[in-house]
Amino acid sequence: AAKLDLQHSSAFNNFVITCSIIGICDKATKDINHVMRNICEKNGDFKINPYNPEIPYRAGLYYYGNKDYNRAIENLFVSIKLDPKFSEAYNYLGAAYAETKKYDKAEESFNETINLDQKNIAAYTNRAIVFGKLGKHDKAIEDLNKAIDDLDLRNANAYYNRGVSYRELGNNEKAIADFANAIGVDFKHADAYNDRGAIYFEQDNFAGALEDFSVAAKLDPQHPHASKNLKTICIITRSCDNDTKDINSLLSDDYIGGEDLKTKPDDAGIFFRVGMYYYENKNYKKAIENLLKSIDINPTFEAYNPLG
Repeated sequence: AAKLDLQHSSAFNNFVITCSIIGICDKATKDINHVMRNICEKNGDFKINPYNPEIPYRAGLYYYGNKDYNRAIENLFVSIKLDPKFSEAYNYLGAAYAETKKYDKAEESFNETINLDQKNIAAYTNRAIVFGKLGKHDKAIEDLNKAIDDLDLRNANAYYNRGVSYRELGNNEKAIADFANAIGVDFKHADAYNDRGAIYFEQDNFAGALEDFSVAAKLDPQHPHASKNLKTICIITRSCDNDTKDINSLLSDDYIGGEDLKTKPDDAGIFFRVGMYYYENKNYKKAIENLLKSIDINPTFEAYNPLG
């Protein structure tokens, strides 16, 4: 198809993808004419080794990259059947299982990866994420300790995921430290800023939360939580312009880290609005805590009614 119609974009893309999967192209795949002369025109001379585990492995990676996880699993299974010691095939098999929320099978696949390759950092990190999904946070921390201390001290995602597990276990001090470590390694790690901001918010450090949510939303405008968190903290602290719908107006360099980020710790209105935020989200315990703080600062404040 690509030879008959050189302008056929789908044929060209499919041809190059297939070449890459079956490993018959040289590195000059950008030159379609060169590839076609050396492959297509050979006709019957061209053969594929059906016993090469690399071919279904690369097909699995292709499907994984395109989020077709079931097809990825099918091909990675074939690769492992051809080579039962193919550690990276097990690793991506585990990742595909994790994406389909089959966490028990994902754990088994990562176990096999690590049995075959005990220095595979990605496998330890991936298994730790799965442990977290299964609520096995202590095991997750063990894997991430291994990934960080023994294999790679500059692994931002390992620090971040360990911080997530510490937070789930209620150890906010260590969680904040690990989020800071992740940011130290990768200053563009939006998840680390966002999650640290969430802890600051819970600790009534509204200035810290506001700054971290601002940075996270600026780094990743498509982040699933950062922009929403930023708007929430803006409304609560009244530190932003009234037009909070315009997220870009909140993310200027002058705004982030500026004087407007400072909030008064004795402002009864802030704790009242935090209490109302938790009340609306049905977290009544946190709502009561913050409404009581509002009343402690100003006993005549209107917090008594929602407190009741």
